[in-house]
This record gives sequence, C-alpha cells and structure tokens, in this order.
Amino acid sequence: MANRDDQPAGVPVQNAEAFYQRLVASKPDPNTGKLDPAAVQAFLDRHPETVQAMNVIKGQPLASGFDNSTFHGLNAFRLVNSTALPSRSGGS
Repeated sequence: MANRDDQPAGVPVQNAEAFYQRLVASKPDPNTGKLDPAAVQAFLDRHPETVQAMNVIKGQPLASGFDNSTFHGLNAFRLVNSTALPSRSGGS
C-alpha cells in the first residue's frame, strides 16, 4: 500500500511492475500445483507495502453478505452524446 492519498487502502502493490512481480511470485509450480513459498517470501521482502496492505485487508471484518459490505469500484466512465461530445447524461 503506497503512502499516497490518491490510492485506496488495500491496494497491495505500488505500480504495474510490482503487480506483475506479484503474479510471477504467486504462480503455482506446474509439477506440484502449489505456490513456491520462497518466491512469495522474496517478493514480500522486496515489497513491504504489500505486507502492510495485506495486514490492513486481513484486519477488516468479513461481511456476511452484499447487504453489509462496502464496495469501492475502480471504474470510470465518460459519457458522450450522439455527436461524441461530452455529456452529463450521455443522451443527445
């Protein structure tokens, strides 16, 4: 978790490269189907922000369902009208 105000709590990596490195470290061994604990630990040693984010995530209470869970989507949509000009409503 980066120390940046524009990054939501719980994002476990700081940038795209760290995300890729985490994917590589988390890839199961094709022979055993299990993670390589040494690779995962090496990644965590290089990325203390991920350890911090994982602790924050693990420290949150589990929701019993969608009715009492919090969702912070990371989506953005740009609405345009029929002439492809920006529009508040997306209509013409």
